[in-house]
Amino acid sequence: MASSFLPRWGIEWSHADMTDLAAVRAALRPATRLIWAETPTNPMMKVQDIVGLAEIARNAGAQLLVDSTFPTPALLRPLSLGADVTLHSTTKYLGGHSDVQGGALVFARRDVIVAVSDIVVILYTDHVACGLRVVLLGHRVSSTVADCVFASLVFVAMVTVALIGAPLAGMHIRPI
Repeated sequence: MASSFLPRWGIEWSHADMTDLAAVRAALRPATRLIWAETPTNPMMKVQDIVGLAEIARNAGAQLLVDSTFPTPALLRPLSLGADVTLHSTTKYLGGHSDVQGGALVFARRDVIVAVSDIVVILYTDHVACGLRVVLLGHRVSSTVADCVFASLVFVAMVTVALIGAPLAGMHIRPI
């Protein structure tokens, strides 16, 4: 998709396997100003090293933008891992029913906001507010379910270890 619209704006781009930091370094050009990552990727669920990508971006004099729509910026927290900008699609995540078109850019530094302020339009709609309430509730519920599943798996593992006997008996299982 980038190959069809970026050249219209005079933007050069290159592609790299973002899970391979050496490949990302090799794809850099002297004019590179932005490294764009999506983690986890949709639909392959590949996870990228945000801390490593942020270091590469800093060393190249570039910014790191992380599309964190899938896990949400609230759960992934890419800015705390070194990203300069995080992107979240309200179209995909907060609407889901084609009633919301838009997105959010969250910046780590105010000077970056000023640099793009002429292209950013902020709209607030009832549909986005409703979507936010549902997303926040969904995160609470899914986190509770995940905790229960983890506790059940630990219990099953402990019972299995106890039934098998030595040499695994007495092994302590703890969360990572």
